[in-house]
Amino acid sequence: MHPNAFVTARGIPVVFFFLLVLIAGSLSQSAEPAAQENVSVICTAGLQPSVTAIVNQFKTKYPRYAVTLVSDEVGSLQQRVSAGQLDGVLITIGPKELVPFDKHDCLLPGSGILLADVPLALIVRGGRTIPGNLSELDRPEIHKVALAKVSSSMNEGAIEALAAAGVWDAVQPKVMLYNPGEVVGQVAGGQADAGIIGMQLVNKLVHVNQLIDTRRYLPIQIVAVQTSHVNLNAATKAFLAYLQTDKARAPLYQLGLTRPKADRATAHRLLLSCDATLRRPVDELIAAFHKKTGITVVPIYTDADSLLALFTIGQTGDLFLPATMAGIERATQRGFMQEYPVILLTPAKAATTGQAPLGLLKFNKNPRDAKIFFEFASGPEGEAIFAKYNLDAQP
Repeated sequence: MHPNAFVTARGIPVVFFFLLVLIAGSLSQSAEPAAQENVSVICTAGLQPSVTAIVNQFKTKYPRYAVTLVSDEVGSLQQRVSAGQLDGVLITIGPKELVPFDKHDCLLPGSGILLADVPLALIVRGGRTIPGNLSELDRPEIHKVALAKVSSSMNEGAIEALAAAGVWDAVQPKVMLYNPGEVVGQVAGGQADAGIIGMQLVNKLVHVNQLIDTRRYLPIQIVAVQTSHVNLNAATKAFLAYLQTDKARAPLYQLGLTRPKADRATAHRLLLSCDATLRRPVDELIAAFHKKTGITVVPIYTDADSLLALFTIGQTGDLFLPATMAGIERATQRGFMQEYPVILLTPAKAATTGQAPLGLLKFNKNPRDAKIFFEFASGPEGEAIFAKYNLDAQP
């Protein structure tokens, strides 16, 4: 045998041993699981149970993604988002709750998803039959009526509904304001004789005596919107896509919330975003315009800040009529307005102040019908209607 033959033969296993160690080490490194992509979900406190259910369903469907859920009051969430401490998919009731986020440029324009419409309910303690409807809230035996606090969409909707029922003036002295999540407890505990609140907050401690007609108030909706600096990774994209499905929204529908209405600005339908203080003359103007032209104008009445927030998240609408020039100037600065002559509704006497400008939004879908509406509003018929309310229309 060659003297080196033994060394060579014994050396082969040694070489293979080191190769196997290297290969095994490489395989063990590649087999380590990659870090899960995470979607950050932010929701207002009153929606936490429903959003938690949505998140759990998503995690079951997509186990490869992680979810971080943060819930807090609107004011606290806005501060944390604007400070860069939170970013992700915000789920909240609106539109008023969106205003503090919008004012601090916390929302990604055009990223809004409507998840559900929120019906308002007249609630009482179990077993009570009075008040059976809004009209009975002015009865003398009704002493206290609980509403959500002023900065909420449910407060504005309740006041609109009471005004439409013709009892707001009588009910207003009886009103007690609470955080939305406290209204049910006040009614159930007997501190209030009745309350008006969104269906998502109703529980077994109270009874719904009337589901209020949604045509009586500004649409209140649950919306999902991306914050300005959201990490739009695969997990976030998957969650946003999931929110578009009925299965994802089922926890909301189970609470008595309803499917969001389709976009109301369609062919021969103009969407008019109008300050609520101009409701009476504008309602009359819209009715007269439809009678003459057959064109339907769908109004949304609320304050200018809420309307601007809706423009941010939805990038929809045809016409904008705030109560002051400041509203149209802010919309122009933010790029919402299209170059077009505005109509100024100017007080004919000293009963009111300022000018209310009617302008065309840049994302309008019906410029032809909008032009017809402008001509009608500034023409003899429009002037006659506005004159009833001490306003002059000036193109």
